[in-house]
Amino acid sequence: NGFFLAETTNKQLSVITMDSSRAFRMHAAVVLCAFIECSFPTNSEQLAGISYSDDVEITLTIVSDGNTTSSPALGSFVLLDISCTSSLNNSKADGVAAVPCPPWVRIDRLDGIADTSPFVRIGDEAATFLNAPYFPTWVKPAWGITPFYFGGSVDNNPIQIVASGWSDRYNGTQLASNSSASTVFYSVEYERCAFDLHVEDLGPGSVRLSVIQLNSSLPAFTEARFDRFVQVSAERGDSQQDVPSFTTSFSYHQESEGTIVLTLQQPGIVYYGATPSFNGRQGQCTAGGEYDGKPSYHPLALVLHGPNGTTLNETIPPNFQGTVHQMVPLRSPHQLCIIQKNITLFSGCKMFVPLCRPDPKNEIPSQPKFFSIVAPAWLHVYPASNTTCPHCSYTAVVNSTTAVAGGMRRTTFATKNGRWSTYNNNVPVYVTFAPPSTQVGAPTATKTATLWVLMHDDVVDAKNIPFGPNTPWQQLHANTVQIPPNLVVPKTFVTSITWSDASLLLDGPVGHASGGGGGFLALYKSLGFNTVPLVSAPAHMEDPWMYAGNRTGAAWDSLLFGPEISSPVVSSHSAFTSKPPNASLLPPTVPANEIAMEMTKWGRAYAFHNQTKNIDIAYDGVFFQASSEAFCQLARTSTPEWMFLDDERFGAGLVPWVENVASSANAMARRLPQESDFDLAWRMVREMFGVWTACMQAASPKTTLGWYGSPFPDVLFADSAIARQPSEYGPQHYLQGFADAVRSERRTQVAREEGRGQSWQLLPWLTACTYGQMTAAAVAQSTLHAFGAGATGFSFFIDTCLDDPGKLLALSIAVAYATPFEDLLVRSDPLNTPSALDGIKAWSGMGTNDTYWIVVTATEGHSSVGFDLAVDSTAGAYVACDLTRGTATTLGSGPSIHVTAEVDVTLPTTALFISSAKQSSGPSACLASAFPLTALSPPKTPEV
Repeated sequence: NGFFLAETTNKQLSVITMDSSRAFRMHAAVVLCAFIECSFPTNSEQLAGISYSDDVEITLTIVSDGNTTSSPALGSFVLLDISCTSSLNNSKADGVAAVPCPPWVRIDRLDGIADTSPFVRIGDEAATFLNAPYFPTWVKPAWGITPFYFGGSVDNNPIQIVASGWSDRYNGTQLASNSSASTVFYSVEYERCAFDLHVEDLGPGSVRLSVIQLNSSLPAFTEARFDRFVQVSAERGDSQQDVPSFTTSFSYHQESEGTIVLTLQQPGIVYYGATPSFNGRQGQCTAGGEYDGKPSYHPLALVLHGPNGTTLNETIPPNFQGTVHQMVPLRSPHQLCIIQKNITLFSGCKMFVPLCRPDPKNEIPSQPKFFSIVAPAWLHVYPASNTTCPHCSYTAVVNSTTAVAGGMRRTTFATKNGRWSTYNNNVPVYVTFAPPSTQVGAPTATKTATLWVLMHDDVVDAKNIPFGPNTPWQQLHANTVQIPPNLVVPKTFVTSITWSDASLLLDGPVGHASGGGGGFLALYKSLGFNTVPLVSAPAHMEDPWMYAGNRTGAAWDSLLFGPEISSPVVSSHSAFTSKPPNASLLPPTVPANEIAMEMTKWGRAYAFHNQTKNIDIAYDGVFFQASSEAFCQLARTSTPEWMFLDDERFGAGLVPWVENVASSANAMARRLPQESDFDLAWRMVREMFGVWTACMQAASPKTTLGWYGSPFPDVLFADSAIARQPSEYGPQHYLQGFADAVRSERRTQVAREEGRGQSWQLLPWLTACTYGQMTAAAVAQSTLHAFGAGATGFSFFIDTCLDDPGKLLALSIAVAYATPFEDLLVRSDPLNTPSALDGIKAWSGMGTNDTYWIVVTATEGHSSVGFDLAVDSTAGAYVACDLTRGTATTLGSGPSIHVTAEVDVTLPTTALFISSAKQSSGPSACLASAFPLTALSPPKTPEV
């Protein structure tokens, strides 16, 4: 009758069968238990807890706005509660008893649209919203109340959804039939909410842009996307006059909770608009938008004049409909694009002083040839030179060093043709200084430093232009800190500044003079990072660390090697299959009798690419085989512990492939009898991964692959021992949404449940500037919440985000707080967010066996937070250790305890370790050696 088994860790045996006979189910269990050490429920109450398709009924309830016509959802999600009952247990008066639900519940819609389509209206902005779902959506009832994301319906009518019970996702067995339909009532009123863009001048060429909501009757927006607009061809307006038309430039978009700072480098005119959202539902763009098919963009124009009044021949176009703001003029022809004026420095750090990319069409802008910095004489600065950065493609030299008044020193760097870095968007500066504080146990310095910086075209400008307020020189305010000597290096976590290399830190007092990068390794390790990076590894086979024999000795103790492999990697064959077939390009190793078939496969893949613009995953020809072998040869040569794949050629991965698989002649040629499109598409991906897996097992068994962006379901990655690496660049700017996204990833990890090698690791890609500049404090808070939501480490993009080296310290701080508890965080599950939160903006937590690690961020203006935590009532009293303050508080006993904590209003996040009296293992003392979070918030100084 088709039964199958699932043995849990406590050796309880579940038996599931398609037969409707209760007696047969018990008989099967008894027979099987004769062969397997197990126990089986015998009373009717326990027996009813087993999931059967004809016994269990699922109830799907909306427990938020969206459950009635009078209280519709204004955003793009509702909260669902899932419960189960069974009619088998007739001991209750009504003959129905609450029972455990099946392991997985599948949410389907009732509008008749294919499950592979996003659940949104045509043209709905939520189609591009991060959490817009593809169906079916899978939920574990054990998660409790769960957010369900949607966009809308084609006709704006209410949405109906149903839930069914399953043994597993994707290839599981259905255990419970569809529930009664639940209706999601929603409103698109928020799409009519209007906003304004407020401008505040901060200094020459620098402004703060803030979104102001004009409709106070609707909820306040939860996030905002700021876009730079560029002018395109003119459109004919209603007045028959040419009205300038604009479009957005994706490379410049930023996300925040409502405010960004812009600093421009040179004279000109730039255009900006912002689009706020409420829980994923977008309001109106401040620059207008396309309504009724008519473009009506009228962005804010920011006009910046140079010191001589020029705007480089840029003018506001005629009939411009937007607001024009005159910025504070520049004091020099070119300035640095400084946003973070208050920074934190540690000896050996590298500061990427930011430059701008004024023209969106010019990826590598031209820059002045000289950079000067005035700093206290005790603080030494070095350029990225042949000494400090021997492998850097673009270097500078010290042109001059001169003592100036007030114990300061002016140093001028020079570079050839104004090329300072790969994308010419920063000036790299290394910093060293003697330990600023000798006080025993003091992790931070008492010294602060004022720095003055200047970009200039003529070398004599540094001498002729005095530094100080109201001059062309720009000012930075720095705290100098000493790295605590006893930070613990993770043993299980994977912590990697992935998009970087050994030039990230100064190797030795005057550069990479120690040889072999030993100085870099020691400093990198001392910050709590354990996975050594090398970005774009295939282009750097000359690097000594690409070879295992050079990764030995004490310097490498506790360290892993994790090179980044940029696109195209495993998809490099697409460079051929996206072009018309040409037999002369086939490798000479192809036998003559196989050329015709190779050309056929190539032609099919090319036709698929022409039609869909996607890779033909079913193509298994000679170019795919060659790219797979080249990839495995790289692993065979280097044998690293990790290889981080940044291959974005597969786009959205499985969903468009399922949608288009019928258009792949290669896939059709490999279809099995009676195989559905979905099963065929799934098998093609699995077989593609299988080629790499088999190759990697032979080439470098110890290497784990991490895949940026996670374009395929976790079960497919897990089967091939590939770790998912979700990209969280956007959500990282919204703390609670970010924590929710990481928690969702952790909960749905197949590899973690089934223990496939290191593929259970969850290493989100974090950032400090992608899609918007972040402060060091924001980086620390988001990284703490990443650990609090289930991350087992991180990859980081990109080192040029470190205009403030305090951002690197921010990552280090989060690692320092989490590493002593890594065993707990790895083995435990994400906690459900408590329903009652007092003064809390974002909450995340992990826990198991009456031991919890929780991160809380206070809402603005709150100096304390509180929440109720459900705990074991038999465990006795609980103790809360505040890891950021080093204090312990005795709490009450269960089943619920009230937890309170104090926070610093300038950096309102704290991490808590909560344990019961009966817990005798694991860390029990509060941390006292990590950086204080306030080290990342230097004293505020007046803007000049």
